[in-house]
Amino acid sequence: MTRLLSLAENAAARESSGKTITLRLSAASFPDYLQLQSASVKAECNAAFLLAEHRGAISIQWDARAGDRAHAERLDLVDGQVLAKHLGVTPRWDAVGVARKALEPHVVRYPALDGVVDCWRRGATARGTRPSDVSHWLDAIRIIEYCETLKGQDIPVRRASAKLFGDSKRIQGLSTLVDVLTQGSVGTPLRDEEEVLQELGLVRFPPTWMLAAEADVLCAEGTVKVVAPYVGLAPTAIQAFRVSEGTRGLMTVENLTTFHEAAQRRSDRPDIAVVYTGGMPSPSWCRVYVLLLQALPASARVSHWGDVDAGGFRIAGHLAALCEAAGRQLTLHSMSGAASHPEDGLAHGTLGAGELSQVRRICERWGWQHAAAEVEAHGLAVEQESMSFTWPEISPNSALPECEA
Repeated sequence: MTRLLSLAENAAARESSGKTITLRLSAASFPDYLQLQSASVKAECNAAFLLAEHRGAISIQWDARAGDRAHAERLDLVDGQVLAKHLGVTPRWDAVGVARKALEPHVVRYPALDGVVDCWRRGATARGTRPSDVSHWLDAIRIIEYCETLKGQDIPVRRASAKLFGDSKRIQGLSTLVDVLTQGSVGTPLRDEEEVLQELGLVRFPPTWMLAAEADVLCAEGTVKVVAPYVGLAPTAIQAFRVSEGTRGLMTVENLTTFHEAAQRRSDRPDIAVVYTGGMPSPSWCRVYVLLLQALPASARVSHWGDVDAGGFRIAGHLAALCEAAGRQLTLHSMSGAASHPEDGLAHGTLGAGELSQVRRICERWGWQHAAAEVEAHGLAVEQESMSFTWPEISPNSALPECEA
């Protein structure tokens, strides 16, 4: 009878109507009934069927050749709601209805919730959750909206979690759901926990803003000269920059190893400032990045060098939006497939269809079609640390190519 209810739930999800929902007790459809070990056990089973029929939940089709009510051939659903009550369970359509009602006020702002409810309606899980887990989604919404009230600040994730939920690890446990809500689709490939939370400003520890440049950093306590090879400051301390007029380029790099290499090599290209993003930059990092963009000479070119994978391009897209808002254009450095083959023996992987789709979409948005074509042609995921170090070919008299080797 539980199997019959499941069939009814699936039919309700498909919005099927007019067709009787039936479970044949045959060797193909339900062999358990034919394998009952004794006549007494079978009689008990038949009595359970009869009780459900008496309550108006099902009707039973008996095999007349086996004797009076001795062998059931088929169970037909009469009333799914009554059957669920008889079995002492909440039918899926009721559980989904309750969950949908709880999420309804948030659907306009978080359209991914429609996809979540649709998964539940079809009997599937949504990122590991069922309708009974609707409170997890409401908590994920609470996390996002809490971070928005503190926009521009770095928030220690464990402290925020304890404040919101009385559990210092609750936020990290919900990062998958936060990711779905912020990306806008339950089917989008998931990002790393750190990327998801850092984008909201939730950090394990406050970031250090690391800069290698011919520049001064203006802070509330005074001016700090950027000495070789670099300086690192708390983002909250930085109020403005004074950048050398000889600065012709700014390059952000995703990974710390590459940043240190660039900082050590700046004597080769002192006209290029270098900044470490630390993966997906936090809101406080972004505030300072905009200050630096505003301080650059008008002719300076802005580029980004990161991993060749969906995460690397998401970071680049995030920076491109900041540049656009500041009246500048971001180009990519060394992130096309042709320029990014890893050296022999170093780690690389293959990009899946979902990741390639994300890369394509980001590149189309920011005019990086050449990079998208190269990445799709090779299909390789390449870590920045495995790429040979190069500087962007920045010339004051010519436009910077879309994606430099």
